[in-house]
Amino acid sequence: MLRVWLIGLLVFLFVPIRAQESFHSPPRFQALGNASVSLQSPLSIFSNPAGFSSHDKVSLGLSYESRFSLNDLQTASAFGVFPLAGSWFGASFSQFGNQSYHENKWSVGIAKQLSARLRAGIQFHYLSIFLVENDERPAYLLADFGVQYAFKNGVIVGAQLFNPNELQFFKGNLTNSQPLVIRLGVHQTFGEAVLLAVELYQQEEKVTGARAGIELNLKRQFQCRVGIDSQLSLFTMGLGYSVKHFQFDIAFAHHRYLGYSPSFSVYYNWP
Repeated sequence: MLRVWLIGLLVFLFVPIRAQESFHSPPRFQALGNASVSLQSPLSIFSNPAGFSSHDKVSLGLSYESRFSLNDLQTASAFGVFPLAGSWFGASFSQFGNQSYHENKWSVGIAKQLSARLRAGIQFHYLSIFLVENDERPAYLLADFGVQYAFKNGVIVGAQLFNPNELQFFKGNLTNSQPLVIRLGVHQTFGEAVLLAVELYQQEEKVTGARAGIELNLKRQFQCRVGIDSQLSLFTMGLGYSVKHFQFDIAFAHHRYLGYSPSFSVYYNWP
């Protein structure tokens, strides 16, 4: 019983602060301090849904995170993105927690390139909560909307609105309401070697936070990343490796009081 309450306390204190990532930020984004709202990648299904509209191939992947290196605060995710009839569709599943307490999230989204420079996307999330000693099973329907615009000089701006109005299917004593989050960010690549991303985000009842990250591409196969998140006092770092149609990423986020959160992902781009 004590273990369940301790897990619940950690969830209450530290999980909602990253609700805009819906439990999980993939290692590439985590290593960049989560300054990902303007980035374009299949992984954008975990961030700004407009971002996965830039990918012209089928992508399938898995991701795992152990928050603060605790097995009871682990997240496992699977995702897929594919083009169809001029649009891009994405789906993902994530589970956070353990056998005593866990949250399941099913997500589906669609993204489209509206013009040569403008992209937009929308995503819906079904979130359910399970606590072994509670018969209540709260469930929520969440949505997020995103846009990205590419300027002629190569600068890409992204914006996202997460959870403007959640719908709770079951109301009981067990609740885990997700906050409204607004994100605005920009990134630019310098040649093929350097990517710089910065982002501001505003969450209900919290001060505005800032994020920034740098990615260095070494010999087109290796990537080195570092980042910061001012609101969460996080320093992040990570590595990536590309081989044929596979992409491997690993990241570590360090909190000054709670320690490290390692994460790992692999995804495959269909040839």
